[in-house]
Parts: sequence; C-alpha cells; structure tokens
Amino acid sequence: MFAKDLNKTKLGGASYFVIQSFTFDASHSLQQSDFEYLKKQGSLIFYDLSKCFSNHGHTYHLDVEWQGFPTDAEPMIWPFGHLKSFTKTLVDSCDHQNLNEVYKQIKANFVIDCTGLISDPLQSPFLQDLINHYDLDLNPDRRLYVKNNFEIRQLRHPRDSQSRVYAAGIITLGGPYAPVDTFLGLQYAAHRSVEALAAIKAPGVRYIQGIYSVWQWFKWALNLKP
Repeated sequence: MFAKDLNKTKLGGASYFVIQSFTFDASHSLQQSDFEYLKKQGSLIFYDLSKCFSNHGHTYHLDVEWQGFPTDAEPMIWPFGHLKSFTKTLVDSCDHQNLNEVYKQIKANFVIDCTGLISDPLQSPFLQDLINHYDLDLNPDRRLYVKNNFEIRQLRHPRDSQSRVYAAGIITLGGPYAPVDTFLGLQYAAHRSVEALAAIKAPGVRYIQGIYSVWQWFKWALNLKP
C-alpha cells in the first residue's frame, strides 16, 4: 500500500490517492454467452478461445484505489485497517475459487444503480456494455427502450420468471413518459415499476395505496424506519 508523501505538501484542498495491490489465483471457463459476445466484438479474429471453454486458471492482479481530501485536522484518507478489511473480503471470496461458481448467482432481491448525469447511454461504460452484450434496443432518441412500466424487457432472465430490470431518467428520454427526467417524472417511473413488481408478487413489494403512502411519508418526516 502506498500514497503520495503527505509531509511535503500542506494539507487541505488537494486530492490524494491510496492504492492497494493484491494478487490471487482463480479458475473459470468461458460460457456460450461469453463466446457470442467476443465474437460480436471481433476478438475471435485474433485469438483461438476454443480451449477456454474448459476450466482453467489465471493469476489476477487487483489494484484498489481510494481517493480522499485530507486536511490538517483530518490527515487520514481512511484508516488502513478499514481499507484492508474491505478489500480482503473481496479477495478471499475469489482466491483459489472457480469464478463461474462464485458469481453464478447474485443473492439480492433488488439492485439499484445510479449512473449519474449521463444522457447518452453509449457514453456510460456500464450501460454501453449492457447494450452491446445483450443487444438492447434503443428508442428513436437513441436512449434505452423501455416498456410502459419502464422495464427493459430484453434483460429478463430466461430461467427466472420474476427477474426484472427497470430504467428511468434521462437515459430513457423519448420513451413512454415525456418528462421522465423531472422530479415528478422519476416518481412516476418508480411508481409504475413498483406496481409491476407488486403484480408479479416480488418479495417485500406491495401496491402503493393512499393511506399507506401518507403514513410512510410521516415516517420519513419523523426520521423513522419505513
């Protein structure tokens, strides 16, 4: 672990980085979906990946970079023990493991990702990878194509009838709701998505009702748990 020499510069206002480097060994094998993706990207022109469908191993190098703004009053970016504990959990879960099994299933009911103020999905590495990997449709405005309940239907898992992915905000502009990037538009999109989840009896989700909604608002105003 190393960082810039904090003693040579008066602290305050400057940005500093702490980098931890890790090495671990793990195995994996390519799946048919990986093959189709690499074929679409043109990678198979230069590499013979046929042997990679069998289980094989690699040595992986992981660099974790932390950025902070230390001051004279608080010169530490983050306690080293916290950094080590956070990254050790990740590395230990992969070291000498089959990555196909480690990441075979994400154990979560809901995942929310906020991509920031990016209007063009193709300018976001995360969204661009989704679009290219799953060959997602774009609407006439070149944003993500969503249904009236804001679901990206092409991202349904073929073996999981309840898996759903929803999108809203500027990345869906030109879709079923014109002011989707406004505060009211985001509320509307969330409402439609929750109703769609309630319709399929998703875990922990129920229809939003007037009295219940007002009661939840009071809980929020009083800083109580929902």
